[in-house]
Amino acid sequence: MTDALRNAEATYIKEKGGVQTERLSAVKAELGTGTAEALCELLSVYDDGLCAWLLGLWEPNIGGFYYSNSARDNEGFLPDVESTAQALLLIKGSGLLSARGNTLREALPEGIKKSIVRFVKSLQDPEDGYFYHPQWGKEIIDARRGRDYGWAISLFADLGATPDHLTAAEHLRRGDRVNLPEHFSSPDAFKKYLINLIEEKPTSYKFGNTIASQSSEIKAAGEEYTNLLISFLNERQNPENGLWEDEVRIASINGMMTLTKLYNAFGAPLPHAREALDSAIFVASSDEIPETVCQFYNPWLTLSRVLENKLSVNDGDSHGEFLRRIRDAAPAAILNTAKRVRRFKKDDGSFSYLPDRTSPVSQNASVALPDMNEGDMNASAVSTVGTLNSIYSALKIESVPIFSRSNSEAFLSALEGNSNERN
Repeated sequence: MTDALRNAEATYIKEKGGVQTERLSAVKAELGTGTAEALCELLSVYDDGLCAWLLGLWEPNIGGFYYSNSARDNEGFLPDVESTAQALLLIKGSGLLSARGNTLREALPEGIKKSIVRFVKSLQDPEDGYFYHPQWGKEIIDARRGRDYGWAISLFADLGATPDHLTAAEHLRRGDRVNLPEHFSSPDAFKKYLINLIEEKPTSYKFGNTIASQSSEIKAAGEEYTNLLISFLNERQNPENGLWEDEVRIASINGMMTLTKLYNAFGAPLPHAREALDSAIFVASSDEIPETVCQFYNPWLTLSRVLENKLSVNDGDSHGEFLRRIRDAAPAAILNTAKRVRRFKKDDGSFSYLPDRTSPVSQNASVALPDMNEGDMNASAVSTVGTLNSIYSALKIESVPIFSRSNSEAFLSALEGNSNERN
């Protein structure tokens, strides 16, 4: 490792100290100096400006977080459930809860929790159990509806709340499908939906994103649906690279990331897992330049999911082999990730979805003004805790917080003060 990397490690430990020092020492002891120094290089990308940016997107009068500054400052935009859930993931995963606890339920100020729960409850449709935003209405694509549903359910779980009405999954488990999407009306309808979808969205990511966003509903629909989907995927997987495309590149790993979620969600063994692992390791370390923030995050999440799948199907020997191979590749892959992440960082400490601007739409829904070189909630969550937690999971090591306990106390006090002042 170079002197610059060693200096990055020393600087990070000096500035943060405490639990960061302990955990980085543990990484060095278990995985070696190369991985510890590469991890410090990645951690050095992040700065305290992210905290102020995050505080600025909280809207206490509604109980949610905006997607970006341009959404906050212009009419026609409102906080949304995905941005709110991602903000809380960022707060929790970065160490910004550490001064008051380890979970959102115990550390987040009570008034803020109640405000968020009230906001999310206000979005639920009592007939189908899904969650709809006033700025987007019900004419949204399947991926948007499925993602908002999943984020809403996770927020209730994190904050110790329950929805006021039956959820879409509960309707499916009861066999009540009248008000739900037509493709859940029968297994035959679901199979036709899959065939039409893969013709409409031939890239593995676009197909996988639409299906994976509905994983909880598919599981609730029953084994006939999950078995049908897994068989459909198995028939189309490329045995030579473990992907659902012919070429091993960032775009094809994006698709694999979404589809491995389904195998793990349904407890199904991933075929050609060794080839899939090799493909993900190659892309994590390759010279290919990512076009979006997801493209440096997805290889690590894929590695984590492939490893998880091996463990869940009780293949102990292969799991150990897979872990060793990921760990061997870690120093170079993490350094490459740090280089990729820097391309998307903004001056205020946030991160944008594209290198020079945010995306004005998310799953076809308008979330920001076009052509704005600004950070956004999705990209900032993905670039920080999303990527870091996937690395920690793939390497099977304890997480190293981005922020210190003093950062946490200042952030939570400011968040609470902002809420009290606005209310």
